[in-house]
Amino acid sequence: MLGKRHVLPPQVRSSRLFAEDGVLFPVRQAASALKRLFRRFCYEKHEMVVCLRDNRMPVQDLPRHYAEKLRIRLAVPEDVKFFRGPVWDPLKESFASRIQDPQFHAVIGFVDGELVGMAPFYTTSYRHPRYRFVFDPGEQGIYWFEGFTVNDWRGKGIALLGMNWLFSRLESEFGKNQVLTYYDSVNLAAKRLHDRYSFVPQFLLTCRRIGPIWLSSRNEVPPHLREMRPLRGRKKREAEALKETQ
Repeated sequence: MLGKRHVLPPQVRSSRLFAEDGVLFPVRQAASALKRLFRRFCYEKHEMVVCLRDNRMPVQDLPRHYAEKLRIRLAVPEDVKFFRGPVWDPLKESFASRIQDPQFHAVIGFVDGELVGMAPFYTTSYRHPRYRFVFDPGEQGIYWFEGFTVNDWRGKGIALLGMNWLFSRLESEFGKNQVLTYYDSVNLAAKRLHDRYSFVPQFLLTCRRIGPIWLSSRNEVPPHLREMRPLRGRKKREAEALKETQ
């Protein structure tokens, strides 16, 4: 008696055809290349959660061993000389141009004389040249954006120390008490970081590029992005005390 012939499900058979050793693998590669070209030249979409921090809220407690050699200060025009190498060269021209604006500032961090991180911000509203959207933090706020840490120093508290340094001096040195910023809606690590510093989502900024034209729209923040980590310990007590004074 002949046994029954084993027939693979259609989805399994098709997956084998498109695998690296399948006859249709070149078709899969061509389709991926066309998709990349379409996104590059024809259509692009970004969704960003725009959020605001009341700077009277407590900052994050950090272990003492975090980046012990890190030295933090505000950038000056002469710091353009530290923008060298494959990491910083692409940002050199932008920094050299922006640092001439009296409303532009940047918190920079050094380890043994090497630039390892930067957090730029404006003390006024800023029109994003790519998204063609105006980020307005108000008279009492700053617009903080596009912080960057060198790969070799990520995960060592560089960004956290820079945020603590800036937020603790914001009112005394700049006369500001709130911070406006944004993060990519799919970047959950960025969401956790902003939750830790009590950034409250304001709206979802959706930017679409159709050919050379950018279109921006404000939408409600989805529930899963609106939920924030509950405060605990000292931060919870300080937040409750702040609410009682308002």
